Amino acid sequence: MLHDAQFLFPDSSYPWRQRFGYRLLVPRMARSSAIVLTVSDYSRQMLDLLGVSARARTRRMHNGGDHIHDIAASSDALSKLGIQPLRYVLLFGSAKAYKNNRVVFDALATDVRGLRLVVIGPDRQALHAAGLPRPRHGVCRRVRRCGAACIL
Repeated sequence: MLHDAQFLFPDSSYPWRQRFGYRLLVPRMARSSAIVLTVSDYSRQMLDLLGVSARARTRRMHNGGDHIHDIAASSDALSKLGIQPLRYVLLFGSAKAYKNNRVVFDALATDVRGLRLVVIGPDRQALHAAGLPRPRHGVCRRVRRCGAACIL
């Protein structure tokens, strides 16, 4: 399973040792595999174009999410966090550049009519270090860490 070819790009936010190791090992692993799985048609195309895995030997298999149904939703989770239903944007991920978090932050810098940003993963310091400061224009009235969630 290869999620993508981001390790080949200099702006991927991977540390240089990780990029070096991936560039050395991943194409070899792909060539020695009977089939390579990836998560999207775009990743399949990029793996082919960049010489990691030929399109004919690569298949798409989306990430699974059905396990989410095994856990009952908390009826008071939003109120505990001070968030109104349908008035927030939820962002999962890391602060790495290739995750395109900048798109969300830039969008929230415009008129968002009271939407709140809830980030699952990195804390506010990691986002700031990655060049993703708090969105402006009244979007961020308060910031709190709530377990793995950072509410902006």
